[in-house]
Amino acid sequence: MGKEITELMIKTSYDLAKKVYLEEIELSNALSKITEKSGMHRGFALAYVSAFRCLMSGSVYSRMMKATATRYYLYKIYEDFGLEFFKEALKAVNLHIEHYRKTYNKDLRSIIKVVDEIKLKHS
Repeated sequence: MGKEITELMIKTSYDLAKKVYLEEIELSNALSKITEKSGMHRGFALAYVSAFRCLMSGSVYSRMMKATATRYYLYKIYEDFGLEFFKEALKAVNLHIEHYRKTYNKDLRSIIKVVDEIKLKHS
């Protein structure tokens, strides 16, 4: 098994995914920086950057993110982009949960818990 995804990896990948989204940096350069700064494997970095793009557009993503990363990304999207993008991000997470249910017959309990926690705070 590979390295554990750390808080540094989560924060670094978010910051650089945001820059890719805003077209401030090329994807390839962002992936290199994530790897250099945090030690995150390039494949995981790509998955997290891709998930960010899906969160911003409210579309399904298929690669797994840790629950702590999902929580961090959701709160940072709210902080950085506002309520409308936050709602799209929540929609994307729900689509991701449903995708895993249908494709792998798995409930992503830790991700569901994050979504439920956020819904309680924002209802």
